Amino acid sequence: MSFGQGGPGGGTPDWAALAADTAARDRRRKLLMIGGGVLAAGGVAAIVATAIVRSDGDGGNGSGSGGKQAAGASAPPTPSAGTPEPTFAPVAPPRPRTRGPSSPARRRTRPR
Repeated sequence: MSFGQGGPGGGTPDWAALAADTAARDRRRKLLMIGGGVLAAGGVAAIVATAIVRSDGDGGNGSGSGGKQAAGASAPPTPSAGTPEPTFAPVAPPRPRTRGPSSPARRRTRPR
């Protein structure tokens, strides 16, 4: 006998068993996708954390101290009160463009 034409087991397949197998397979696939996403997010977080820790926060001065200060070392000096604030030239913003007769909005509102 060929496939699907009955056989030693009987006439119709067990639809409830097939539905249960499909549901179990879908649940397994869903859990694997969620687990893979969590694993990928954890990997990205670990890479970012490692990059942050390795950067040492030394401002890239390359002192070679590994970002660790000696017990007696103090924090870097803060800017003094006499340091001038940066100033910018007073420039007016450009004028807004006016919509001329060639603008797309004007062309759409023109009667045909």
